[in-house]
Amino acid sequence: MRNEKVTFKPNILKFSLSVFFLLHFLLCFGQIQSRLYPLYFTQYAQNFTLYNPAFLQKNSIHSGYQYYPSIGNDIRTVYLHGHYSIKKKENDFSTPSQWIGGIITNDKEGNFLSNSKIHGLFTQRIPLTKKWNLNAGLSLGVFNFLIKNNQAIGGSSYWVFDGNIGLSLYQKENKTIIGFSLNHIFQNTFEAFFSEIQLVRTC
Repeated sequence: MRNEKVTFKPNILKFSLSVFFLLHFLLCFGQIQSRLYPLYFTQYAQNFTLYNPAFLQKNSIHSGYQYYPSIGNDIRTVYLHGHYSIKKKENDFSTPSQWIGGIITNDKEGNFLSNSKIHGLFTQRIPLTKKWNLNAGLSLGVFNFLIKNNQAIGGSSYWVFDGNIGLSLYQKENKTIIGFSLNHIFQNTFEAFFSEIQLVRTC
């Protein structure tokens, strides 16, 4: 078997950065987030893979709990996610690798409202130069909005198809990471509180 040495062109990184930020501008600019409920509290959970499936570098499992007190309804967030490289040479920076994994989150507001997400994820690592690589990630699954039975309104549960996409640029030496993601890419809707609620695409 003949081994061929991969040669990186100097303009690849410049081109990738240009495309990277152009996509971010086109996809995020002008997004109107007028009716987004439930709020995406898991973005504050100090675990970026929860909403950017490209934000990972090695095999790991993470879980956590966050609590946000408020005058009205307190917010409680629970999350669990893990991913595993399906390439044997996980630490070989010059070799393209793929990861598979899963994400589970639950945000509970007060005693009656909660939303949950169950996603499977896939991430592809693409070497750009000897020092830089690009991760492209996709997570797909379901989103559930739950209203528990109470005196004001009857209990209901709503399920919609959901997904996130993301990119991240990683520099090996100083571990610099630049990334962006789109959440709720399908912008699906469901009926609750006698009105239509949309999972608005967010960046």
